[in-house]
Amino acid sequence: MTLRWWIPPLLAIQFLTRLPVPGLSRLRADDVSAGMVRAVTWFPLAGGLVGLVSAVVLIGADQLWPRMVAVLIALIVEARLTGAFHEDAVADFCDGFGGGMTAERIHEIMKDSRIGAYGSVGLVLALGLRAALLTALPGPLILPALVASAAFGRWLAVWPKALLPSPPGVGGMASRIVTGTGWRQLAGASLVALPFVLPFA
Repeated sequence: MTLRWWIPPLLAIQFLTRLPVPGLSRLRADDVSAGMVRAVTWFPLAGGLVGLVSAVVLIGADQLWPRMVAVLIALIVEARLTGAFHEDAVADFCDGFGGGMTAERIHEIMKDSRIGAYGSVGLVLALGLRAALLTALPGPLILPALVASAAFGRWLAVWPKALLPSPPGVGGMASRIVTGTGWRQLAGASLVALPFVLPFA
């Protein structure tokens, strides 16, 4: 089966969010694997959509409540929208690099599903920093800033996959995505990210 052009963007949205994406349940496992390699190109699109939803929620809530309350509501909606996918990664990163002294130990800690002290503190501080920055952001910049940062953040997830070797012990879908991502996907992701980033720039 030749993948249709619209399948990789939908796979990117399905992978990075908890939004129900119709039409993908009929795909075979091999088609999903092949599609996910191409879906990496569309990660900034999924990020831009997440940023757009968060911005709309923040702007709407800002009309009813103080800015800090509106920011917290927007962060709650975003975490629900993404399944706290990125917050989990922040906690894993802080635990691994805070508690590990060797590459093997860091990798072992980051694979552990439990959150330790470094992860808890890092996650609280990261969310607190985001809340403080969004509270201080001028109103007219909320929409372009949230859309641009969300798209840019997902673009940043592409370049290590394209430029760095796969870490040891990575298997399953993650392994196929990493080994299949190269300069072509990075260039495509860069083009996809531009429309989301340029208005803010």
